[in-house]
Amino acid sequence: MLTNKEKIVLDELIALHTADNSISCEATDNIAGISHNELGLIFRALSNKGLIKMKLYTDGSYRISLTYEGLSYKETEALSSSKTTIVNNFNAPITNSAVANSGSVSINNGATIQEIKDFIQQQSLSQEEKLKLNEVVTYVEALIESDTHLKKNFLSKFSDVLAKHSNIAEMLIKLVLKYLGFPL
Repeated sequence: MLTNKEKIVLDELIALHTADNSISCEATDNIAGISHNELGLIFRALSNKGLIKMKLYTDGSYRISLTYEGLSYKETEALSSSKTTIVNNFNAPITNSAVANSGSVSINNGATIQEIKDFIQQQSLSQEEKLKLNEVVTYVEALIESDTHLKKNFLSKFSDVLAKHSNIAEMLIKLVLKYLGFPL
């Protein structure tokens, strides 16, 4: 972003611009009534921003040439100062989704006892594993329904089967946490 004085100096340099793209130091002496010291600082800033190039000579004189960026700084500033708006267009049918639902949306991260039992039956497991998993579910169901105090390691005797079927263990843990009052 350019300061107002930098813009004034650049506009003056553009007005002084010649076909050979070179402006002498004498031509820049009276730019907008800005002091020689301040003008030197502005030239240095414009050079650092890549808007002008300066050639300094041993006698103290200098010549300035405008870069393409310097000549077209107004267009560049107009583009950089314009606000950008992002619009997401969904080019797919989104009916019956959370995005385009005319009713209410509810996301259920937990499962009921019956849903867990149904899930176990749908899995391609051996009958023995299904019985063990159903036993775990029935045990958790009994604990929840009797409103008993849950002791530490209350599921330790089922650790082998729960370690083997982590997806069912996750469903049971969510159910127990919901019972304990944790929002899911």
